[in-house]
Amino acid sequence: MTPELRSSRVHVYAALALVQLAAASGAVEGKLVMAPRAMGGEGVAPLALTYARMLGTTITLSLLVVLGSARAEAKALPGDRLRVMGLALLGITLNQTFFIAGLARTSSSNAALLAATIPVITAALAWLFERARLRVATWLGFFVSFVGVAILVGADRVREARGDLGAMLIVANCICFAAYLVLGRELTRRVGSLVVTARCFAWGSLFAAPFALPALLADVPHWSPRGVLLVAYMVLVPTTLTYFLNAWALMRTAASTVTAGIYAQPVLAALLAWLQLGVAPERRFFAAMPFLFLGLGLVLWAEGRGADGKERTR
Repeated sequence: MTPELRSSRVHVYAALALVQLAAASGAVEGKLVMAPRAMGGEGVAPLALTYARMLGTTITLSLLVVLGSARAEAKALPGDRLRVMGLALLGITLNQTFFIAGLARTSSSNAALLAATIPVITAALAWLFERARLRVATWLGFFVSFVGVAILVGADRVREARGDLGAMLIVANCICFAAYLVLGRELTRRVGSLVVTARCFAWGSLFAAPFALPALLADVPHWSPRGVLLVAYMVLVPTTLTYFLNAWALMRTAASTVTAGIYAQPVLAALLAWLQLGVAPERRFFAAMPFLFLGLGLVLWAEGRGADGKERTR
């Protein structure tokens, strides 16, 4: 492996680690901002929060495109606009709406368990649309990590997900996000991560405007200063930062590698809840950690072997 390839891989893994930390914080802060004020939250309506994330990220990314003079890295092909619109509908409008609506209706534990299906869904879609082939170690890593998430969540809480509308919405969110990653990979590599992500959010915000903008306008006057800060955080960190870094990583590695880090989110969310909300982890937290990190290690090791093989064949 060349030093350049090794350095590039380190940068990708560092970006994906930051993505998982940002996304995990979103689960904690999202619950806090939507919780009733009587329970220490801010009482922000789920649909208002959803559209604030879409609109705020659209404005932020568009400003970055203009200020950074970012441009498409290749000439547009026929059908690119339709591709962006389709990705926007899947990855922004539906994904964001399903996630916030689901998080508001189910426990963070159920959401963490269901989110662990994203790597498997992504791998299946990559095989279906791209004929991608995953190593045995990658599938083993997915399985080991999923066991860790199941231990962390607990079988009793898994049973609670049956008939849970929130859990169903989280499943729909997972499918939309996995499809967004797989179907958007070629366009992102060809056009550029910042440009594609900004365009997707712009179209996604437009699609959601008829039903979400009125909810945002009606809810904003009731936000406290703390509520505004929490919403701003949800826009900049769990949304803008994660989508951009995911798109940037997709230009440099496989979609299965981008999603593998999702297995670390329950651990990170538990740590953040402990530090911020004073909710101490249960014993199952410490029992799950070895499985989660062993699974992640297997996936990253398999990806590294694949990269080494490609390098040797050049």
